[in-house]
Amino acid sequence: MVRSDSISALNRLLHLAARSFATYSIEVRRASYRGPRELWAVLQQIAGEQQALARRLDEAIRQAGGAPNPGAFPIDFTAWNDVALGRIVEHALELQRGVVAEIEQAAAGLQEHPDWRVIAQDALDEARSHERLLAEALGV
Repeated sequence: MVRSDSISALNRLLHLAARSFATYSIEVRRASYRGPRELWAVLQQIAGEQQALARRLDEAIRQAGGAPNPGAFPIDFTAWNDVALGRIVEHALELQRGVVAEIEQAAAGLQEHPDWRVIAQDALDEARSHERLLAEALGV
């Protein structure tokens, strides 16, 4: 039997992947930001990888008999709607550092099932990769 806290942990990972600041910046604020194309390409890459992970998590939750719940984008993201692209990427990096820690916590609750451990590790590896990618894009 699947524990409800495992489904909750999977849903937390789903939320982090599906409702990230990078995804918000690409999907909701699709209007062109002013700034280097390279920064926009970084956000697009990250959002695309996060959406692929979100699809895997959605499927894992369904297979476990749970109901996927990606939730909504945080309301405070709307404060960034008219901000320059460089600052958007800076903020994405700031948030990504916290996401890594949140994924580590959620992953700790997914040790009972081998497939979930793999997905959790993939999510953590991807989050760390995105943190490095954002830092490199900003030259920090």
